[in-house]
Formats: sequence, structure tokens, C-alpha cells
Amino acid sequence: MIDNGERAEASLVSSVLVFFIIFSYWNVHSWVILSSMGRFFLLGMAGAVLFLSFHMITNSGTINRNFFKATKGLFFLLLLYLASSVWSLNPLPLISRNVQILSVIFVLYVFFVLGMRRGGEKILKYILLFSFFAVLFCFALWGFGGSDGGFDNPNVVGLWASVMAVSVLATRKVGVFFWIPFLIASLLVFLSGSRTALGGMLSGMLLYFFWPALKSNRLLFWFTLFFIFFLSSIMILLISGVLGDLSDANQVMREISGKNLLSGRDVAWPIVIDLIKEKPFLGWGGGVNLSDITDFHFSAHNYYLQTAMQTGLTGLLFLLFSICCVWNALWFYRDGSLTRTASALFVVVIMSQNFEVTLLQNNMALSYPMWMLLGLAFGVAQREKSAEVIK
Repeated sequence: MIDNGERAEASLVSSVLVFFIIFSYWNVHSWVILSSMGRFFLLGMAGAVLFLSFHMITNSGTINRNFFKATKGLFFLLLLYLASSVWSLNPLPLISRNVQILSVIFVLYVFFVLGMRRGGEKILKYILLFSFFAVLFCFALWGFGGSDGGFDNPNVVGLWASVMAVSVLATRKVGVFFWIPFLIASLLVFLSGSRTALGGMLSGMLLYFFWPALKSNRLLFWFTLFFIFFLSSIMILLISGVLGDLSDANQVMREISGKNLLSGRDVAWPIVIDLIKEKPFLGWGGGVNLSDITDFHFSAHNYYLQTAMQTGLTGLLFLLFSICCVWNALWFYRDGSLTRTASALFVVVIMSQNFEVTLLQNNMALSYPMWMLLGLAFGVAQREKSAEVIK
């Protein structure tokens, strides 16, 4: 039985963590004060979830079996990155890579436990409240900061806004006010001009719309994930030129929209693919970036390719296995009250990884809200399942 004091403690902890997670996107702002605050929020969140994870595990003495099933792929990926220090050309960044993966597991666990506690849905009110202020503040920055809102990369705002827009769908039962941050965040996605964010958001909304059909058919549910994998593979092969030249299509796109279809990825991805071919099984090491072994001073702009470059096809398989483990948990908890929104948000993020590197590396502020909502959805659904068994 959970007393009122424990509920109050959980309420305070969850509100602070949600605030830190949502506002950590400031870390990439060009204003020094905002970027410093964003880094503080990221570090504060990481330290808090680390402490809370150990505290919760120590008190309970066990880890829920269903939670372990959902995260075992992440544990395997973590072990592979740890092992890659043996052959990595640049082992120092591996510390950061491992901490980032571990922090994701901790975020999932903390919000899973908070969701299992009675009254865990109150966290939705914090998500709604802080999302409202965050998107409103970001919208104001866009007005004062010009076309990029003062951010080093306007795509960051688009990606973050797409995550916020889908996240607040979980709060639709809290009240009509959820429409305000949803509409403002959707507008920010459009203003950012980020096709990655727009594509990810539309994909997530499609899954949200068709969720009743998906959750009633296991074959269709899994077909959706493998269709996403198939689309990702086709995009990589098309843009890298493996399936043909897209110069004519790029010219047409430029004339219609004023933007390139390829955006430089047609240059970077063939280089990454060649590097993968050189060391296909274990890669160049988890700490390696593209700039460490080539003259190309940008990221791979594709998390799947970057993983394969760092840890080979073995790492890519572990990554896909991790995604499948989460997807299987979403099926297991499909009747949970938050699972629909969590599934849609998961699709937003894994679709955006075709053009960005944010799932388990680099700017984690863009993926922490998704991991937070996944953990919360799993915890709430686990509690709801347990309540049904008792009845």
C-alpha cells in the first residue's frame, strides 16, 4: 500500500524530472545563458535518474521481468559498445556513448516505477504544463531570434517540437488545453522547415489514428514495424545512389520547393557505407565519429548507418533487436491507457533516425521525452494489468 507521503514524493520527483527532460533542448541554443541552462538540465536529469534508479532497485530488490524484456536489447547494445573499446580508434568518446545508453535505461526504469504507483497518471499534468510553457517560449524565441529562433540548427526545434506535439496527445483527457501546446508545436514543426520532423510527426500521427486496428491484429502490428525498417533501407539505398542517380529528381524538388532533396546526405552516406564494407562485423569502434576517419566533418546523419560504422553489422542487429524488444513491449501493453501515444512517439523518433543521430547518441534532449513516456506508459499498463488480475 502506498501512503500519501510516498505519493507526494513521487509527485515532486516526477515534476522535476519532466521539467528537466523537456527543457534540456536549450543546450543547443546560441545564447550562452540558455545553452548553459540546457546543459545543466541534462546533467541534472542524468544525475537524478542515476540516483533514483539505484535507490528504487535497492528498495525493491528486484527488477520487473517485463521491464527487463523491454530493455534487454539495450543491455546487449551497451555491452557491445563497452567491448568495442578494445578495437576502437578513438576510445575516449566511448565513455559518453555508454553513459548515454545507460541513462536511457535509467530514464525508462524511473518512469516505469513512477507509472506503477497509484496516481502515476498525474505526471501527465506536468507533461502538459511544461510542454505548454516550453513550446510557447520556443515560439517567442522564433519571433525574436529570426528564422532560426536563435538555435544553432533550426532542425533541432522541428524535431523537438514534433516530439512535444505527439507527447501531449497523452494528456488529451486532462482537458481541452492540451490542444494549445499541440497546435503551437505543430506550427513550430512547419516553421522550422525540417522535413525530417514533419515526416516523423506525420508517421506518428498515422499510427495514432490507426491504433485501434493495429492493436487488434498482431500480424499487422509487427508488419508496421518491418515496413518501417523496409522504408528506411530503401531511403538509404536511394539517397546513397545504390539504386540509381537522383540528380534529376533533386532538380525538380529544388524548383518546386526551393530545397534540395538530398541535402548533402548523398555525399556522406556513400562514404559511411564504404567504411562499413571495410570493417563489416565489428566496425571501427563505438567511440569513432565520421570526422575521425575521413575528411568529412559532419555526423553520418543516419543513426542506423552510424551504428553500423561504429560497431558493424553486429551492432546494427543489436540496435534493431532493441527496437523490436520495445515494440514487443508495446504489443504486450497495448491495452494500456498511455500505450497509444507512446507507440506513436516511438515511431516519430525511429523514423527521424533515418536523417538524424539522436536515439542513443549526440543530442539526447530530442529522445529523452520519448523514453520518458515509454517508461511511464509501460508502468501504468503494468499497474492496470495487475489490478485486473486482482479483480
